[in-house]
Amino acid sequence: MLNDIESKTISFAQATGIMAVVIGHFYFQPFDVMQPYVFHMPLFFFLGGLLLSINNGLALKLKKTITKHGWYLIKGYTITGVISIFLVSYFGVEKRKPFADSIISTIELIVKSNFGNNSLFVVGWFLLAYMLSSLACILLVAAIDKTKFKNTFIFIFILIFFYFGMLYLPSLHVDRSHYIANLLSQICTASGFILTGYLLRKHWFRILRVDIMVGLFFIMLVMKNQGLLQGLNIAWSEYPSGILLSILTSLSGIYVIFVLCYSLANIRGHYAIILFISKNTKSIMTYHILSFFIVDLVFYLIGKYDITTSATYSHYKNINTWPIYVLSGLTLPLLAVYIYEVSLRFLFKKNLTPHLS
Repeated sequence: MLNDIESKTISFAQATGIMAVVIGHFYFQPFDVMQPYVFHMPLFFFLGGLLLSINNGLALKLKKTITKHGWYLIKGYTITGVISIFLVSYFGVEKRKPFADSIISTIELIVKSNFGNNSLFVVGWFLLAYMLSSLACILLVAAIDKTKFKNTFIFIFILIFFYFGMLYLPSLHVDRSHYIANLLSQICTASGFILTGYLLRKHWFRILRVDIMVGLFFIMLVMKNQGLLQGLNIAWSEYPSGILLSILTSLSGIYVIFVLCYSLANIRGHYAIILFISKNTKSIMTYHILSFFIVDLVFYLIGKYDITTSATYSHYKNINTWPIYVLSGLTLPLLAVYIYEVSLRFLFKKNLTPHLS
């Protein structure tokens, strides 16, 4: 059971992670050492492991995971796909093919293109990998839960998952042609980080120390200067630093983020905005690229940008505008969520109001 400080720390880490995702999808990177691709996706998988529990029953946990993530994946893909078609039709932005002739062929297209067929939902791979790896880890933990050497088995499976996820399966996907190997690699790598979080869950907050964080950050700084600190491209099973450095640098980045968030959680203050960001990470994950396109549209309407050149990773390139894009990627989805929640409360309250005759 998490105490208040630990719960806040996790919320702050989630908020930091989604901020890194938004920054990572824009061309301008304001950070040198703590670059988003070093830690952001592993951080979310690690958090999933910290929070993993099967205390309420295996069947219920599996059902909840499938319904929660599966339905959201379908809804998010459909909404962004329709909007993508609209943007192509009316503004001539980057043309992709979110929908095929049938549901089956659409699913096949999604898997083969790694969600790249929908310009507004390229993060779909993460949501799918998170769901499938969570299911795999839940089943694995449940299977060995009562065994005497549970932690030893988990550690062995961590090594197995990382080996297949970062070494063997990527070797089958060197030219991005083996889409099944790519999907399995995503699941294995994600499972490795989830199980790492699960293995450390009882000790994690006790080993968070500022001096260790400073040491790890210094090592990462040296590695950056030596050209050894490279990000992980889990989406396409690319690990340029190799398996060992990829794991160590990601875990180091996660540790640095957690120490900073834990320190912040111990300071009294008003954190409503950060907590609101943490609560709505999936909405930001799903709609931040759409927010980029909306900003592109604004620059187009004021005559600063040719909207036909707008694409998933290509937007109005001006060093002074990157804060606008990043802030919009965070705030526009949050604004939409806020309006949606207020509208629901208003309608619900109105429906409950008795009508006097």
